[in-house]
Parts: sequence; C-alpha cells; structure tokens
Amino acid sequence: MNLMTIPMKQWLFLIVILFPNLLLADRLNTDSLKNELENTRVDTSKVKLLILLWESTAYSEPETAKTYAEKALELSQNNHYKKGIAEAYQRLAAGFTVQNVPDTALDLYQRALFLYKELNDTKMEANILSNIGIIYYEQGEYIQAMFNTEESLRISSKVNDLHGIALSLQLLGNINYYMGNFDEAQKYHMQSIQKLLDLGDDIRYADGLVYMASTYQALKKYRKALENLKKACAIYEEKNDRFFLAQALNNTGYIYMIMTKYDSAKIYLSKAIILADEIGNNNVILLANNTLGVISKEEGDYTKANAYFENAFKLAIKHNDQLRMSMLYRNFGDLYAAEKQFNKAMNVYDSAVVIANKVESKPSLKEAYESISDAWADQGNYKKSLEYYILYAAMKDSILDKEKSDKIEELEARYRKIEDEKEIAVQKSQIEILSKDLELQRIRQLILIAGLILSLTIGIYFVFHVRSKMRRNRLIREQEKLLENEKLINAELQRDNYEKELAIKKNELTSHALQMVQKNELLESLKEKITELENQSRSDNKSDYKKLRIMINGSAQTDKEWTNFNRHFEQVHQGFLSKLKNEFPVLTSNDLRLSAMLKLNLSSKEVASIMNISPESVKKARYRLRKKLQLPDESDLHSFMMTMEN
Repeated sequence: MNLMTIPMKQWLFLIVILFPNLLLADRLNTDSLKNELENTRVDTSKVKLLILLWESTAYSEPETAKTYAEKALELSQNNHYKKGIAEAYQRLAAGFTVQNVPDTALDLYQRALFLYKELNDTKMEANILSNIGIIYYEQGEYIQAMFNTEESLRISSKVNDLHGIALSLQLLGNINYYMGNFDEAQKYHMQSIQKLLDLGDDIRYADGLVYMASTYQALKKYRKALENLKKACAIYEEKNDRFFLAQALNNTGYIYMIMTKYDSAKIYLSKAIILADEIGNNNVILLANNTLGVISKEEGDYTKANAYFENAFKLAIKHNDQLRMSMLYRNFGDLYAAEKQFNKAMNVYDSAVVIANKVESKPSLKEAYESISDAWADQGNYKKSLEYYILYAAMKDSILDKEKSDKIEELEARYRKIEDEKEIAVQKSQIEILSKDLELQRIRQLILIAGLILSLTIGIYFVFHVRSKMRRNRLIREQEKLLENEKLINAELQRDNYEKELAIKKNELTSHALQMVQKNELLESLKEKITELENQSRSDNKSDYKKLRIMINGSAQTDKEWTNFNRHFEQVHQGFLSKLKNEFPVLTSNDLRLSAMLKLNLSSKEVASIMNISPESVKKARYRLRKKLQLPDESDLHSFMMTMEN
C-alpha cells in the first residue's frame, strides 16, 4: 500500500478560479454586506450581494452560506436572471462537493453548465467541466473524469485561460496516475508545472512538484522524486504553507524508506510528525508513524516498531479510518510473525481481512491474504498456506480484470467521440467482442472461485468436525485411559484427510493451469483485435494502440508465475520433476515444463497457450522429449509420465 500522501487542493483551486470575488469577500465585513443588502432595491444587485455573502461564509459557516445561495437562486428564478441562476447553482454545487454529496453536486453543476452554454460563457463552461471531472475523480470513476477534464482543457485552451489549462493538465496527470498510466501522468504533470511556473503561481507549482514526485516514485525513479519533493519543501517553507510541507516531508521519508536509506527516512519522518502535530494534521502523523514502524521492524527493533504502529492505530481508531486500520492490523501481523508469535499474528490478520471486506478494498484483501499465506508457510503448514495463496491469486486476478475492464471502457468512450459514423460502427462491434470475451473470462473465474469456495467450505467443515471429535476423544482418553486406541483412530482420519487434500490439490493445479491458458488466449485475442482496430483507425491514434499492445505483452506469463506453478505442481506430484531430471540429465528446463503439462494431460493447444508457443512448436518439443527419454514414436508420453510417478 502506498503510504505517500498526495495533497488534493483541486476543489479549493477551482473555487478561487470560479469565484474571483472570493478573496475579496474574505476581506469584506459580513455585516456591511448584510446592511447593503437590506438597503438595495434592485434584484440583480441583491443576487450579487447574496453571492458575495456566500463567498464570505463558505469556509467558516457552510450552512449559512448555503442559505445565501438558495436565496440568490430563488430571487434569480423569480426575475428570470440566467446568470444569477447559474452562479447560484454553481455555489450550491461547490458546497455539496465539500460536504461529499456528489450526486447532488453533479446535478447542480449540470444545470449551471447548461445555462453558461446558453450565455456563451466558455471560460465558466470549462471550469465547471473541470469541477465535474474532480467529482468523478474523487469517486474513482476515472474514465468519466478523464473525458470531462479533457473537454475542460480543450475549452480552456480555446479561450487561453492559463490557470484553467494548468489545472486541467494537473488533474489529467492525477487521473492517469491512479489508473496506472504513469508515463501519461508524467507527461501531463510536466506540462502543468511548466504552465504554473510561467504564471508565477509558486504554491500550485509546489503542488505540481509533489504530484510529479508521486509519479516518479511509481516509476521507481526515486532520485528524481526526491529532487521534486525537496524543491516543493523549499517553496512551502518560504510561503509558510505548513500543512502541505508536513505532507511533502512525509513523502520524502517514505521514498528514503523504499530506498532502504533508513537514517535519512527517520529524519524526514520525524520532522513531518513534529510539524503535523503542531498544525493538527493527523493523517500525516498516522502515515509517518506507520512508516517508522516498518523501518524499525526491518531493523529488528520490534519493540519500537510496535510502539509506532500503536501510535498510528490510535489515530486510525479516532478518525474511524477503516482502510488504515486494515493496513495496520496487517503490519501488526507481519511484526508478530517476524517474532514467531504466530497465534497473535493470525488474530490480527483476521481483523485485517474483516475490515478489508467491510470497506470492499480488494488491494487490502490481496495484501492480507499474501501475508497470511506467508505466515502459514513459515510455520510449515503448507496446506493452509496454499489455501490463502489461492485467495490471494484470485483477488489479484480480480484486480487485473477490473483494470482490463477499465481499458475497454476507455476505448469504448473514446470511440464514441470519433466523427466518422462508419468507423464508430466497426469499432463498437470490436468492443462488443472484447466485452463478451471479458464476460466469459469473468464467468469462468466466478465458476473457479465458487468451486474454490465450495472446496474450502467443505475443508473447513471437516476441520471443525475433526477438531470437535478430537476434543471429545481427549475427554474419553482422560476418563477411560484409552490413549493408544484414540491415536490409531486419529491417524486413520488424518490419512483420509490427506487423500482428500491431495485430490483437491490436483483439481486446483489443473484449474490453475487452465486459468493460465484462458488468460493467454484472452491476451492473444485482445492483441489481434487491437491490431485490427489499429489498421482501421486514423494515424493519430496509433500511439494509443501501441501502448495497449505493450501493456498486454507485459501481462504475459512471468518467471514468478512459473515459479508459483512449479511450487503448486510439486505439492501434488512431490519429487516427480527431480526424479525425471535424475534419470534423464539431458532434460532442459523447458523439457521439464513440458513434462509437467503432459503429466496434467493437457492438450497440445493448451500447452502452446501456457508456454506461449505455437501448436507446431509443441509437436516438435514432444518429439525431442521422446528422443531424450529414449521412447518409440508411437509411445504415449502421458502414460510414461504416470509410470514415472508410480
């Protein structure tokens, strides 16, 4: 989990841009505005004064400000004053945005947008589109946020609104960052900070440096990230912006922690905590304490690590920050596991899972399952380790499917913007094919997950059943002193369970292999469809397709996946590969992989998909393998593999 803080001042920036009188209104005396309102007879002037009153109370008295905006709206509607209606909608929407009522805010912004279009006020139209983009961004609807912000950028560029251009570029950078498009994010952030530098807006420029540092950190360009953060810190210190200085110091410490430069990390994190404590920024205090806890754990100082995690956990409880509570429970579990206190570790891991499920955080669940799997493996309980590894892998695949779905959604949305109707019809057809393929993949995964859940449920039932029976047997042993007989009964039960476990593992291994087949088939299908789309599209879209192909190629089977597959295979067919290698030393690693596939009785097509080669290459590989195994051409390789294990 990324523990860097990324300051979001977009809504504040927009309010200043959208409401140019806001800074003036802050200096005005509210009482004088009220007196002027009472003495004014012209309705349009009253509307303007009500708007100024909203702006003078927007931060200090939000409910009062809302009342002023509602009065301005009523008066403007009674007088058919379009500009006043638009401005009132705008203020009400801003208030609901800050209060985190997005649906109402979006409705009001859409009404204001319609009126500004009628008034031909393109600058305000661009700013409201950017506001709408921010709401979608905060809700995690990044595709919709991107298109609203791109439209805002287009209009701002048309009217040469430099602040609006800079803000739109900055927001596009943040959207791409959270979508995982780090190269695109870097491009937008660089353009944004150059615009802000030209405008002489030092604080916004510093914000841009912090966003750029986050992108560099994601790209593992840590030195570049540190350079940007240190520049931002210098500006925040000069401008006495202590709130965001604390966040930048925390981010600097976090990057030093990643680089394992723990002494430097401690210096910056300690500074961040001191400053955050002075200004009451509990978010930074929580994150900095957590990072210091991770550092102390890595240094082997478990007592200090526990103290830091406790400090962070108290703040998470105080603010009911469920996501951070899940993260800290997992960190406590990792700490206890490092101390070999596995019972305590499992208890807090369970708490992490419960909270992650409650807040529906798939990344948190994935990390928790991975930690639990590792903890069981450290205890030598590979059955439990495998169960949680399966949950971890399923959650990881679910996250990857969401990312693929987002990419398809982005393509679908972009195609809708193309003016040529014939191209749109063709591209929609291709998207439908991709969507159906993805839906089939989802259905397969749901079936797989359902099967796994059913298997685990049966396993859990048997575990509880056996435990209950063991407790009863223990009482009988104490009463009747029949220890030896009970041991024999338990041994028989364990043998039965082992046979059932082995059967389950065989099914899971086959499912894992088939899932690898399905994944590669889907990726290959996507590459073919993208190539078709690229051939049909205009030249200015070529780079987008190239990026998609690179992303798909990056999703091919990795060495880590092969390592995981081999580990699962060895759990089912223990010693099979080593025995084969010992008897036939000439076998290569690819020969052993092919042997494992044949052991699972996979077809040539499935083997080709998993090994990312053609079916013809599989035939050749099978022929070479027969020669190395000194088998006649007509022999059945699968039967030979079964004989080897027997």
